[in-house]
Amino acid sequence: MESKDNVISEGEQVVLWSNKGFYMIKKASASTSLRMGKKKNGATLAGLVGEPYGSMFHLVGSEMVRMSSVATDTELTEISAPEDGVIGDNRHIKLKEEQTMSAEAIQAMREEGKPVEEIIGQLVESHAAYDSKTAFSQAKYIVKKKQKYEYVLTAYKATAARVADALFDRSPRKLCFLRPDALAYMLTAANVRAGASYAIVDGTNGLLTGAVLERCGGHGKVVNYGRCASPQLHSLSIMHWAQGGDSPILAPLVTTQLEALVNPELAAELAPLPLAEGTAHGLLMVPQDDPLPVLQAIYPILGLGEPFAIFFSYAEPLVACFQWLVETDSAIALRLSHTFLRPQQVLPDRTHPEVSFHNTSGFVLAGHKSMPLADDPSAPTAEEIAAAKARKASMRRTARKRQRSGVRAAAAAAAASPAAPSDDDGAAPAKRAKPLSAE
Repeated sequence: MESKDNVISEGEQVVLWSNKGFYMIKKASASTSLRMGKKKNGATLAGLVGEPYGSMFHLVGSEMVRMSSVATDTELTEISAPEDGVIGDNRHIKLKEEQTMSAEAIQAMREEGKPVEEIIGQLVESHAAYDSKTAFSQAKYIVKKKQKYEYVLTAYKATAARVADALFDRSPRKLCFLRPDALAYMLTAANVRAGASYAIVDGTNGLLTGAVLERCGGHGKVVNYGRCASPQLHSLSIMHWAQGGDSPILAPLVTTQLEALVNPELAAELAPLPLAEGTAHGLLMVPQDDPLPVLQAIYPILGLGEPFAIFFSYAEPLVACFQWLVETDSAIALRLSHTFLRPQQVLPDRTHPEVSFHNTSGFVLAGHKSMPLADDPSAPTAEEIAAAKARKASMRRTARKRQRSGVRAAAAAAAASPAAPSDDDGAAPAKRAKPLSAE
């Protein structure tokens, strides 16, 4: 029996993957209609309610009905190349002339509610050159017709990863081009965990905030610093949050303005501020503007030794942040990197990377906060550093003098000792005695 958390509830936001090759985010409700192609045909999502996540649904009339486990395998994975070579030849096939079934006949079958298997069977029978195709071409032909005439949806839980996939697929600009793999790298680099406090600058409509809240699991504190008192957090309303239990699953979320960090008057109005200086266990930033001023304003909140991760779609602003952190001696283990993600088609005998994909989503600057030497009471003064350098230089000079004196002494000792006889003094070299023979 499925738990309530793994079953689609009425009115819940669901991430839907279509066999047409795109994501949708819809509410599981009888009032939600689907657009099949260029126009709506009255289909609703009432059939999703009460079904487990991960199920596949196909269109039957005006309802989405769950498919059986046998029928969900729409990919023809059993098609492979014949062992004795390729059968068939596509060179002389004219696609438009070989199909004798008209579009009107196909539309009539669809209006009559004929199953897609029957429609595809009629298409195969009426295709004069189907038997002449190669095995791969036959498989691709059937898959193509299924994608065209069959409407299949896979329902996924609206987790941070799924929502990131769906939103990036639809409009990456709204996420500041934050790709799901870059988001995962940021969460790892900032060591996001339960029971900690995090400062966030979120320019992704709440996706970054939701991902951190999901990692915290209801234990901890998340403060979102925005340019206004009410930042855009649309993605939070999409994400799935577990229900039940004694403790709240959704971690406390506090929003405040970035201006309060540099404006004492506004800080006094909003006092007490959500996070005191040096109390945050991590800092994550995906700003919409130049990240350097934002970093300079929010950096004092981060505790010493705690990690941070900053994402931006271009490298140059992060290079400026890198230089500022180095010049102020405020961070260690700095690294500026970007992730590479390429989808792969995995099918028997035809596994290869996808042709079109997003080359890069942006760059991530990560590191750990450190205390500048000027602020460290235990750090040596400038005079002590200069004296230590002078002592090291004196020790190096003394070591070099001793080395030179040792070399001169060894040379003098070698000159005073009698020279060993050599083969160049005129004397004939001694001959080696021949071994006694057995005779």
